[in-house]
Amino acid sequence: MDAARGHPQDDLALGAAVDASGDLLTLSLHDIDDLDSLQPTDNRAKLVLTRRAPTGEPRWQKSFDVRAPEVPLEVRAFVRGRIAADPAGGIVIAGTTEGVLDLLSHKLGDGTFVVRMDADGNVLWTNTPAGTGLAVADRRWTPRDGRWWPSTRRAARTSATASPALARWW
Repeated sequence: MDAARGHPQDDLALGAAVDASGDLLTLSLHDIDDLDSLQPTDNRAKLVLTRRAPTGEPRWQKSFDVRAPEVPLEVRAFVRGRIAADPAGGIVIAGTTEGVLDLLSHKLGDGTFVVRMDADGNVLWTNTPAGTGLAVADRRWTPRDGRWWPSTRRAARTSATASPALARWW
């Protein structure tokens, strides 16, 4: 296979959500060369956000660089994240990064992050919660009465408004 086109194992799905209009939002990590290696050495990757129409037709795609600073080969760039659509049409991404995540107008370093985007994938704000023991939880949260509440398993599967949550581990 042509090296410029990459290989299927170079991409890693991170999450998907459906917004109120039925559009599919996907979050993935691209250009990882060492997923099957015990000693990964990738120092660059891409966090890719894609919006598709309900028919599967691509509407737009945004790509953000993730890179490790100039360091020895054993350090790698990597990102984990969850994605959710909010009722107003925006996008919320919560995750953790190893290296620098370049969101064009915002650059985030190692650690946990939350990103709020508009419906076109433009960054509105970012937050990097401080503290130790932070992780992105698979548990979903839904807005109710102006506050965020844990979803039941059923609601997490059916709610288009469920959002990823940050958890602190003691």
